[in-house]
Amino acid sequence: MGGGLLVHTSKQAAPASSSNIKMSIVTLLGVYPLSMLIPALVNPLTHGWPLWLQGLIIATLIVASLIWAVMPPSRDYSRNGCSAQAKEEERPVPVIVRRFVKSFMFQL
Repeated sequence: MGGGLLVHTSKQAAPASSSNIKMSIVTLLGVYPLSMLIPALVNPLTHGWPLWLQGLIIATLIVASLIWAVMPPSRDYSRNGCSAQAKEEERPVPVIVRRFVKSFMFQL
């Protein structure tokens, strides 16, 4: 009898790994500047608006910036141990790109 909900919920939580700590630090370095910059840019444009609406706009811009601008590079940075070499090894250059670059270089 090794299954059931009790078995899965009674396990101890694993200690935080160094990659989780790195990801947290890199995320904080992305969130903090955004949380200072976006309200400074939005507040003058929304002066006199209801506070809840200003907060909604600011939160939406911060979350969108995090999802599409901050998190992808920071995730790669923390996952690869902060090395660009590991990143290039994960994504090989497609053959068509290599052929294009090769033909372009011979024309120079």
